[in-house]
Amino acid sequence: PVLNVSQGPVAVTVSPLNPHGPLSCPVSLRKNRDVKDRWRINLNSEQQLNLPLIFAPTDEHEVKEYFEIKSESTIISMMARGRGVHPKFSFAPEFALYNVEGAPGKRTDVRITVTNNCAAILNFNLKQVFLKEGEDMVDKNPTSEEVKKGKPKKKPKKGKSPKIVTSIDASVSDWLDGLAPVDEKSLENPIFAVNDNFTVEPEGSCTLKMTFCPPGVQGASRPGTGASGKKDKKSGRSKKEKGEVGEEKTKTYAVKYEVYL
Repeated sequence: PVLNVSQGPVAVTVSPLNPHGPLSCPVSLRKNRDVKDRWRINLNSEQQLNLPLIFAPTDEHEVKEYFEIKSESTIISMMARGRGVHPKFSFAPEFALYNVEGAPGKRTDVRITVTNNCAAILNFNLKQVFLKEGEDMVDKNPTSEEVKKGKPKKKPKKGKSPKIVTSIDASVSDWLDGLAPVDEKSLENPIFAVNDNFTVEPEGSCTLKMTFCPPGVQGASRPGTGASGKKDKKSGRSKKEKGEVGEEKTKTYAVKYEVYL
């Protein structure tokens, strides 16, 4: 912040930063026609000017830039510095698709640990890509542990899916493509609820909670607090829903989120 400590108004000019660099100062000041390539604002006595600096690096390196804040009687030399850090983070458990089971009328919570493995603050933004429903998936993917140990794939029991799928192959993609879209506008509560935006401190972690609420649950609410380019998918399966003629059936819901930084 720049504070005018004089007894009268002063005209302040700010030298520009490199317009092609990662550092910028988005201040809306009136251009001073009398001073080339400078910007000016009038500050009254005891008035404070806050100059925001934005750092948007595109690679890993350190940047330094010098600029000046001037009035008729004062010159303040300033340095802006930033260091680009490649974002590194992890999810525990690690998954490409996470299966959740829940009965209609009840809520089921899933907790995922998100760890920031770099020296910069990471701001996460989750965007829902789709919400679908249909029949349950038949497992055709061995888990990573089974692959490491050389164990053969076991045929799952009827109506069961693996809790965690570590990779999305053609069979899983075909299953997702075959599901029908769900219009949540007609539902009283969201089927999947998750904190859309949150921040993880450098070398820190947080718990991301997702709530699965099959249609019919009462009193469900979106969690208030609490993960790039990485894509994560989750599916939920409601247990033993009754059909029109009394037979038991299982309905599966699948939601896909994209994670942005």
